[in-house]
Amino acid sequence: MNVFNYNALLEKYGIDLQTFYAGKYKLTFQGLLDSTTAEGKVVINRILDIVYEKMLARITVGRNLTVDDYLKSKLSQPLTGSEAYRLGLVDKLGWYDDAKNNAIKNSGTSNIVKTFNRSEWDNTWSEPDRIAIIGVYASITTGQSEPPPPVSLPLPFVGGSRSTGSETVVKQLEDAFADPKVKAVVLRVDSGGGSALGSAEINAAIIRLKKKYKKPFIVSMGGAAASGGYYVSVSADKIFSDELTVTGSIGVFTARPNLDSLLKWQKIKVENFKRGDNSDIGSFYKQLDENEIEIIQGIIDYYYEKFIEAVAEGRKISKQEADEVAQGRVWLGTDAFDKKLVDEIGGLYEAIKFARKKAGISDRYKIVYYAVPGGNKINEVITSSIISYFSTHLADAFGLSEYDPDGLDIKY
Repeated sequence: MNVFNYNALLEKYGIDLQTFYAGKYKLTFQGLLDSTTAEGKVVINRILDIVYEKMLARITVGRNLTVDDYLKSKLSQPLTGSEAYRLGLVDKLGWYDDAKNNAIKNSGTSNIVKTFNRSEWDNTWSEPDRIAIIGVYASITTGQSEPPPPVSLPLPFVGGSRSTGSETVVKQLEDAFADPKVKAVVLRVDSGGGSALGSAEINAAIIRLKKKYKKPFIVSMGGAAASGGYYVSVSADKIFSDELTVTGSIGVFTARPNLDSLLKWQKIKVENFKRGDNSDIGSFYKQLDENEIEIIQGIIDYYYEKFIEAVAEGRKISKQEADEVAQGRVWLGTDAFDKKLVDEIGGLYEAIKFARKKAGISDRYKIVYYAVPGGNKINEVITSSIISYFSTHLADAFGLSEYDPDGLDIKY
């Protein structure tokens, strides 16, 4: 795992990045420090230890192997198919057709059903009950969601990205809860966070709709449900997480680049005209004074307090307990379960199964996917946002992805 810190690069070009945050761990992965703090190193090493231990445990059980130092060394490197076979990591060498023929031989049937096209219910006279699946993927924003671009380059600022807009998700939630055929709603979250306002809007809608319609609302966490991704999850009746889901990161931050030195270096003169003592507090072109720093930090602390309140209310714990597991610290699923941030270790299948049981739905039911307009319904559920993450990582880290030069972009 590599943690990049960009402060020296910014300073080289005369950019002074002023950061504001709540939660002592919040800046660990934001790239805004000179180097990783001692607290940050504790978090990173804890994550690596858990992932490594789980990987080795799954190999031990799944492949019935003793993982000694020799095998550990081999597992840490790329392996050819032949080497993997020799080590007992795979059973046979072959192509897709070989695997398909083996499945036909062992199952006793040649009827192959592709999961993407499988009918969810038998075609009889009556319409089955429905379970709605709504997705929160990649960066959370205000406004409308953006589907993944046809081609995305893993380059900051130019690669293109997808996003989840609060207006889109709230509308989907309203439609699903209001539909009498939908008996339960599952929110699939695979997001590292984003806009504090957008996250809060989604959570507020969930609370309102749950109270109005009394339908089961379940969260299934994917690879990540951290920061704003956790905020939109807290009000669920039950939260399902994978063992290695990256979650928590209950904290707030914003970053404000001061371009004053850069502009002077390039002989650019900025003349400021304003009305109101603090009307230019979000300007990139000046150094903040002590009063302005205090104002911004006060806003950050306010958003953090609201986040803590949401966690306490949603998880039925005290604000003190919420604050103790917060502080911007990232937790993996197993630790999150121990800290009562999630309820069960399981995937989307387990979440749907629980939703069906809680809603009293029979074995005959239909899954309804709510996709971003222009997106692919199935792919939104089964794929993560790796390229999207790399495309937006620097922008999100610097708080610039939706930055208004005259305002503040507060991030969960």
